Amino acid sequence: MRKILKILISITIISLFFCLGFNAVKNIHEKNAAVRNIRKLPKFTFQSLANTAYSTDNIVNVDGRIIINLFSPNCEHCQYMAETFLKYKDDLKNMSIIMISHSDSATVSRFYNSYGLKKLPNVVVLKDPMFTFYKIFGTEAIPSFFVYNHQQLVKKIIGETKIENLLQ
Repeated sequence: MRKILKILISITIISLFFCLGFNAVKNIHEKNAAVRNIRKLPKFTFQSLANTAYSTDNIVNVDGRIIINLFSPNCEHCQYMAETFLKYKDDLKNMSIIMISHSDSATVSRFYNSYGLKKLPNVVVLKDPMFTFYKIFGTEAIPSFFVYNHQQLVKKIIGETKIENLLQ
């Protein structure tokens, strides 16, 4: 009986290590694929605050400078960046700023309204209810910024940054 129990425990442990190893390799492959895919502005579709699809095709100034920003309405760094976008609206007016959040509609809408982002016609706030941002851009770090110029990645910034880093 003890021998059978030892064999079962051994098989369980080996299976567990196999599954963990497989998941680790899968995550590495997904992240590497995302790193390759983001060199050029990737195709994406997220949800607008009006619950309609918003995709790469909807970007008005697709060949200009585009800032993709993963944010959370509850993140102090993200709140600071929203205030900064408003403060530097003249410097940012020729850029498309796409802000994407995993948060629910009500929270994202409150953030959009309370930080006055509706005053910025070049800012689009989107929701990612299916959590696809990671698969496309390879990060879940908040805040994250991906700066594109002529659809080519020029900067990837993880964490709060100075506005000058987004303007250069």
